[in-house]
Amino acid sequence: MRLLFPFLFVLFSSSIFAQNMPKEMSDFYDELAMQDFEQKLKTIEKAIQKHPNEPWYYWMKASMFDMMGGLEEVVEGYNKCLDIDSTFSGAHASLGRFYLNSESEMYDLDKAMYHTQKAISFEPENAQYYIDLGEIYYARQEFYLAIEQANFALNIPDSDYMPACRLIVLSLNAQNDQVELKDYLLKFDFTEFGGFMDPDFDMLLGNLYESYGDKEKACRSYNFAADVYRFGESDVPVYILEKTDACE
Repeated sequence: MRLLFPFLFVLFSSSIFAQNMPKEMSDFYDELAMQDFEQKLKTIEKAIQKHPNEPWYYWMKASMFDMMGGLEEVVEGYNKCLDIDSTFSGAHASLGRFYLNSESEMYDLDKAMYHTQKAISFEPENAQYYIDLGEIYYARQEFYLAIEQANFALNIPDSDYMPACRLIVLSLNAQNDQVELKDYLLKFDFTEFGGFMDPDFDMLLGNLYESYGDKEKACRSYNFAADVYRFGESDVPVYILEKTDACE
């Protein structure tokens, strides 16, 4: 069971860790954003030659290959970070997400679990790591434990509640706990702050709200799902258009 489109996962993962970079690394990372792949690679290689013991440069290189669908280069880069600094929580978390979300033979829930738990041990106040661990439990169909990790994340001050709530909704739906799911969805307005950048999840929300008789929230969710495709300049699937057209 996968919870994110692969590209969206990598983009989200990279943006999360970029927020935690030292100022000097953050400025360098911002400069890379203006370059194409080949330019990025040359720039990072020069930085590595000049600062061979700076783990952030290896993390940037690995995340760049991660976005491009690389395999060996990704694992090698993140592991190089850990060779330099075994407590680098971001590298552990990135490896955990890579093993969880890989659509190749690199998919490995045991390794994902190991690295994500390591990340938590080195940075226990990072709410996203508990979401990551919850997604691993979700993939293992241990939905109760997935919900438990989501609630841990929600209890961390100033955490982004949307990923945690999303994981709870998915887990309740997967274990077919329709009573608690309905209570949870009607307690919060999940359409208030926009969509989740995940059309499958937004469609699930729309279908659930529609089944509860809340057409307004259902239509918002359907349109959020369509917007993901429009944002990516892709054709909106017919089954989503049928729902949005019915809302007009």
